[in-house]
Amino acid sequence: MKIGEALKAERKNLGLTQAEMSKDIVSKSHYSRVENDEQKISSDSLVKILILHHIDINEFWNNIRPSYAEDVDKNSNEVAALSRKIMQAFYNHDIEAAKVYRDQILKLKNVNVLRFRAIVAAAVLENNLDAIDQDTKAEIIHEFNKNENWTQSRDSIRLFANTMPIFSSEQLNYFVGALLNKYQKTRNMSDIAQERIAISCINYLHICCTKNLKNKNISQSLMLLRELPQLPHMLMYKVIGRYYQAIFSHHLDKASEIKEDLKSSGYSDFTKNLPF
Repeated sequence: MKIGEALKAERKNLGLTQAEMSKDIVSKSHYSRVENDEQKISSDSLVKILILHHIDINEFWNNIRPSYAEDVDKNSNEVAALSRKIMQAFYNHDIEAAKVYRDQILKLKNVNVLRFRAIVAAAVLENNLDAIDQDTKAEIIHEFNKNENWTQSRDSIRLFANTMPIFSSEQLNYFVGALLNKYQKTRNMSDIAQERIAISCINYLHICCTKNLKNKNISQSLMLLRELPQLPHMLMYKVIGRYYQAIFSHHLDKASEIKEDLKSSGYSDFTKNLPF
């Protein structure tokens, strides 16, 4: 049942004319076109009509949801599935799979953040960041800069974490510094926020390690990873944090030991992404 059809059903149940139903909220002619599915109605006007006539909003929503959800859910499920697959391919160092999923993602519409993440992930695995053209890099920076409060935006943090390789060292240090200043104490974060920041820290440490960058953000990132709660779903982040701690402390034997432990635990493909 679409919105117009649902409104018509409610109006008939109430025994009202279209003029009585619409009152002064919208014109009678506009309301008539809404009922006939010829014109849209604003959310504000819809809610006002429902409240005016004491129509249960939750029940109304449940009546119309199936008509709108099918296409949205189908697209959302496809996007979510591809998002998981491209990241799984990246963590497994599966270059061919990453390229296949990247190409599938590029065919989707209105998924800029996922598109950029896929492009960079495939390029990193191929060790060919130069393959990303300047226009795409500019698009990524523009998308990232659209949100002034990016440290509070889940999508912006995720985009930054997964596209770090295209940022200059100066940009990287500046933005990671802003992120760490915003989230100094992990105990004040939700679980989702903790994971987002942990991934950002790990990706940043990886770049600093491979590019031999020195910055105070390194020690702060390592500290944040150490302070993650002792929960099962945080285990991998803490282990990788220990790995980079060993690298930056020049305890390469310890780093090698952690890497071997990961391999013996079934993460051999993942360890191919580690710098040592």
